[in-house]
Formats: sequence, structure tokens, C-alpha cells
Amino acid sequence: MKKKILVVEDNQLNYRLAEYILTQSGYAVEWACNGKECLDMIQQSGYAGILMDVHMPELNGIAATKIIRQTYSQELLPIIGVSADEATINLDDLIQAGMNGHVSKPYQIETLLAKIHSFIAEGAATQPLSEETNKPVRPETAAATEWLDFTKVLKQSHGDLSLLRKTAPLLRKTTREVWLQIDQALITSDHAALLSHLHRLKGTIGAFTTEGPFQTIGELEELVAKNAIMEATTLLPDLKKSIDDLDGLLQQHLS
Repeated sequence: MKKKILVVEDNQLNYRLAEYILTQSGYAVEWACNGKECLDMIQQSGYAGILMDVHMPELNGIAATKIIRQTYSQELLPIIGVSADEATINLDDLIQAGMNGHVSKPYQIETLLAKIHSFIAEGAATQPLSEETNKPVRPETAAATEWLDFTKVLKQSHGDLSLLRKTAPLLRKTTREVWLQIDQALITSDHAALLSHLHRLKGTIGAFTTEGPFQTIGELEELVAKNAIMEATTLLPDLKKSIDDLDGLLQQHLS
């Protein structure tokens, strides 16, 4: 029987990427979209381990881990923390909460699997990811900017065109939702909400590129954290354009 891993992640796109990597490596995978759902699910099913996003609504990863550790030891139920903002994460806080370790998003196949295998025995019927899936399916094409390169975007999706076709529609859906939330947060001067929405957007963009708009969102987060809101808003038009460019690139190659 395959070992089962619970992925606790509020971003559906990031869950799909984790699911792809883990299932290709022989694990069964289930999804909880926040910490509260995670607590319910571990009562109903046995898991070999948990991949736990640190930043989530409802109940974040650290709080959920502390509750889990009241019942399950680190040996019985390993928990690996996940975050797209390693620079803002205090790894000691994660360990003190009861996590076994930490990995960063966007996921890198070798790093993620090495971390999981260090705490969880490999899944049944484990097989390496095919080298064929890592080959670009189209030649590199000229792009408007250096980061806007389909070969790089495909590599970020682990060279799997079918995976990219599944995740690409989520880019448009998520960005439409987040732009509305960002506009509302700016209107109400809710800086905490603004940071939360930027974090969600960054997690989505990171599935496709860690350059261009991904880096711009990092700059926005720093400015909002410093309360430099007016300066932050000047970056939004260029950010929207770069995300539209990314969406256009995906449509061009996946249509």
C-alpha cells in the first residue's frame, strides 16, 4: 500500500505541483486547504507525514502543528513546513512548534523529495521522474523581457507540459480574485490583508517563474511592511502588465 501524505496548502496551484511530485514518486496524496481542515482530516485517516504551509487563513501552519503535537509525536507523524518567504521565516519557531523540517516554494523536486525521504520512508512503487518529462517540448522563443521565456516557465513546472496545461488556468482565476482583494485592501487601508493577498499572489506566480513579477511582488511586500504604501502602489501597473504578459505567453504555447 502506498504511504499517504497530507498536503496542507491554501493555494490550489501549489497543491497541484506538490501532488504531481509526490504521486510521481509513489506516494498517495490528499489535500487540506487550511489548518482547521487538516486537524479534521488527521482524525479520520492515517498519514505517513504532512507537508504544511506556514502561512494560511483560518489556522496557520505553526498553530496547527502545535495542536497536532499534543497528540502525535514527530516520529509518529512527521510535519515538514513550507513557505515561499524563507527570509521572513524563523526556522527556530518552526522547530519549536514541532515541525521536523522546512522546504521553500517554489518546489524543487530533488530538494522536496530529499526532505521527505529524510523523515518518511519512500512510497510504494517509488519511481524516479522520467528524464523525458524534463525535456523542453518547444524551442526557446524570443521574449519581450529576459524572464518571459517559455523554456524557463516549462522548467519551473518540472518540464511537464501536461502539468502546465492543468495549472495555467489557475493563474488567471487566482490573479483576478487577488486583484479585487488588493484593491479593496488599499481602499480600506488594511495593510495586513494587503500583505496576505500579495503572499497568495506570489505563491501562484512562483509556480511559473521566480523572476519578473515574482520579484516585483517581493519588493511590494517589503514596501507594505515599511508602510510605504504610496510607493508600493506605483509598482502595481507594471506588475499587472507582467502578469498579463505571462498569461499571454502561456496561452500562446498551450493553445
